[in-house]
Amino acid sequence: SIKIEQLVTLRITTASLPEATLGANYNAEIYGAGGVGSYIWSTVQTLPPDLSLVAIQCQEAFCPARAKIVGTARGLGPHTFTVILSSGNDTVSKEFIITVKQ
Repeated sequence: SIKIEQLVTLRITTASLPEATLGANYNAEIYGAGGVGSYIWSTVQTLPPDLSLVAIQCQEAFCPARAKIVGTARGLGPHTFTVILSSGNDTVSKEFIITVKQ
């Protein structure tokens, strides 16, 4: 018999992140897809002050790749950073901008 495996390309599927309001709570999710099911999220550049990237843990048999950026928005202006998603031997990255407005 022949075994056929479908390879699913690892990718970050979130197109962009919403703006933040200075001093307000911020909570935005980032989604990924593909890979082998075990995901590690990280960032390269610094997020806006007082915001953090947190992986969303899942206890189900199949879990999508999800993380969220949470905290209280500080530091006016646009903040550019790169999110990295790793799964198995694959790693992908995507640049995002969060603009903190008054």
